[in-house]
Amino acid sequence: MRFLFALVLVICVTNSNGQTAGSHALMKKGAQLEYMAYNAAYSHKQALRMVFEVADVTDSAGSVFSTIVKKGFGIKDEQNDHYEKTIRLQCDGKNIFIPFDFYGADTTWFNDAFTSIIKRHLFHTAIAPIDPKANYIFPLALDGVTELSAATEQVKMTVTTAGSSPWGTKSSKKLEGETGVWIKVEETVFNIKDIKVTGKEKVTTPAGTFDCYIIGVDCDFKYNDMPFLIKYRMRYNTEVGLVKMETELFLDKRKVSGEVSIELISVKK
Repeated sequence: MRFLFALVLVICVTNSNGQTAGSHALMKKGAQLEYMAYNAAYSHKQALRMVFEVADVTDSAGSVFSTIVKKGFGIKDEQNDHYEKTIRLQCDGKNIFIPFDFYGADTTWFNDAFTSIIKRHLFHTAIAPIDPKANYIFPLALDGVTELSAATEQVKMTVTTAGSSPWGTKSSKKLEGETGVWIKVEETVFNIKDIKVTGKEKVTTPAGTFDCYIIGVDCDFKYNDMPFLIKYRMRYNTEVGLVKMETELFLDKRKVSGEVSIELISVKK
């Protein structure tokens, strides 16, 4: 189910366990974190490379704000298949506010999702949140915390999918300027059921070995009028943030997707 890849990755929670804002890499000017997203449905498994660069950090009205430049790169042709967006994070001294789609795959690429002799420099999935102010709220001190909260329990977003065949729905139409490509645009509502801290463990990725908290997030949503449940299992470190995340996707209690994950592959603080 390639079309669900970005949905599976989009609600990714990040770290906020440092005692001060300055101890977190995302609040340090010049810091850079690089991630790889994997999808078992892709022939080469790798689906998207993401880079987060902290361009600026400022103090204002008792809070610390960081300006993050997020860059996404396709795997087969990153020179042509890439995107960039700017995100502003806030830490009020007690909590850090993270957009619900911060670590999400905003755009994935046609070349990576499909095997074809014709290179198409266009998106496969593109996701835009309808409510850009939807945030997770994390206390800076997480020791002893068992449950976390979000600014809203329901998040709406628009999902645009491009494919090599029509879906047979009214929202499916041919993409102008491309031969044999169809797109569909749908609104999706995520319902955040719970966010729990379940323990700690050491996690090793290409970026190194980190002491991590384990966080589980359960969400349900409907796609093509079918009810899905997503279970996110994240590992994150108090200094670098998200280290690794795995997901499971269920339809009527039946697991329906292969392995989808994200991991930290390099960090510069």
